[in-house]
Amino acid sequence: MKLNKTISTRITFVLFILANYSAFSQCGFKVSYPIFLPTYQEITLDNELEPGSQTSDEHIYCNPLVLDGELLNYETFGLQSTGTLMLMAENPISSEAIPIPFTILLRRKGTIMNETSMHFMNEEMLAIEISRVLQLAKPGDHLIINPVNGKYWKAKRILKLIKREGC
Repeated sequence: MKLNKTISTRITFVLFILANYSAFSQCGFKVSYPIFLPTYQEITLDNELEPGSQTSDEHIYCNPLVLDGELLNYETFGLQSTGTLMLMAENPISSEAIPIPFTILLRRKGTIMNETSMHFMNEEMLAIEISRVLQLAKPGDHLIINPVNGKYWKAKRILKLIKREGC
C-alpha cells in the first residue's frame, strides 16, 4: 500500500511539472495542482473526430481554442464564461495563428438543440461571443465546435458544460 501511494505521488508530481513547461502550457494545461487532472477530464469529451475529405492535415495544437486572445483555460471555463471564442490552427497564441471558420452547436441528452433563439446554429463564423451560446445552455450540455473546412478536422472540440462553484 505504501508503494502505491509513493508511485501515485510521483506520477502526480511529474504531471504537475509537465503542466508548467511551455510545451504543455500551449495545450491549455496552465492550471494549478491539485485541480489539473479532474478539471481537464471533467469538461473535455471524445471529440468524435472524423477524418476530413482533404488528404493533408493542418497543424492543430492540442488546445486550438482561444478565449479573448488567450488559450481556453479549462480550469475556469463553464456556463458563466464570457468573451470571444475562436478556433485556431498553428500556435494559437502566436503571430502565425490562423483563425479557422467553424460552426457551434449545443447538444442536450444526445440531441442537437435547435431553438429559434439560437441564431448561431449552422452559421459559419471565425469568432463568437461565447455568452450568446452559454446563456441557452444547462449543466451537462455539450458545446460542439466543428471546423467548416475538412482539412482542419482535428480541431473539432466537444466540451461538457459545467457550472463552476461560486458562479
